[in-house]
Amino acid sequence: MYQPSGAWLRPSFKPQSILVWKAFFARSAPYQDFHTEVSELLVYVKDKHDMTAEEVDRQQAELTMLTAELEALEKE
Repeated sequence: MYQPSGAWLRPSFKPQSILVWKAFFARSAPYQDFHTEVSELLVYVKDKHDMTAEEVDRQQAELTMLTAELEALEKE
């Protein structure tokens, strides 16, 4: 977790190193699981949003098709 140097040790601030230190020093912090839960919730909400947006697109396409059919029937 340290970068070699001539005289003294320099800590590595690479993200993977910080995660290791966080896991070591903050392993008993109660809020650590909270961040994971929030992250999982955000992924769920985004997936739900994407699914809903796809359904809206499908419904709009169907509405456009039905409107065109109705207009054709009204012209007859």
